[in-house]
Amino acid sequence: MTSQRSLSRREGNFKVLKRYASEFGGKTVVEIGPGRGALTSELIATGCRVVAVEMDRALAALLRRTFAEAASLELHESDFLSFDLAPYEKARPAVVGNLPYAAASPILQKVLAWPFWSTAVFMFQKEVAERLTAEPGCADYGVLTLSRWAKSDAELVLELGSESFRPRPRVSSSVIRFRRLESPRVPARDEALFFRVAKAAFQERRKMAVGAMARLLDIPRSRVEAAFRALRLDLELRAQDIPPEAYRELPARLGLHAASV
Repeated sequence: MTSQRSLSRREGNFKVLKRYASEFGGKTVVEIGPGRGALTSELIATGCRVVAVEMDRALAALLRRTFAEAASLELHESDFLSFDLAPYEKARPAVVGNLPYAAASPILQKVLAWPFWSTAVFMFQKEVAERLTAEPGCADYGVLTLSRWAKSDAELVLELGSESFRPRPRVSSSVIRFRRLESPRVPARDEALFFRVAKAAFQERRKMAVGAMARLLDIPRSRVEAAFRALRLDLELRAQDIPPEAYRELPARLGLHAASV
């Protein structure tokens, strides 16, 4: 994970950070990639216990100097992807971060897979944010959308142009707020089959999903068609047209089971 770009204070964007910091007042907050500590400072000011995870050695040293007197800051010089979250299970922390573009997806998947977070506010490259919040029928709707849907609700709360950052990147960014579901929409025991079916459909997203599933899941086309009819799905639908609830039901309708994963 690389160090984060720092939001400039132009055009009120720093106030946006302060707004979200105030929502977490008094909570434990895991901050991914705090950089120079702009958000860290606001979190501490609102009474949060901050667990900051920064892998850049120079930035970690700067944070130690800047917050030397801050008893509520716990700083770890570490890659978040290898960071042990187990000690924070009881705290049910919020998680925040301006995620590095190259590692945004694996970082999010780690958070989603950890059943002890409460709320998360992350900044992503705009294209990734659009995929996470896409609706069925959209070109951006895909397996990433389904992975988010299975475990959380998500709301696109802010879009930021490249001029909002220093140094200025070549892409725009978006902020998404996630709320963890107490009961996942896809139980853990069903996840492997859920994603196996979805990945088969999206692997040939320009073709009809019935044919793609039959070929890539190695099951008779007639069985796939019967499953679609049982779920009242048009046989000519493509992967991006199938709602998440149908992907959740398809493995059972297709006669798939854990031993077939």
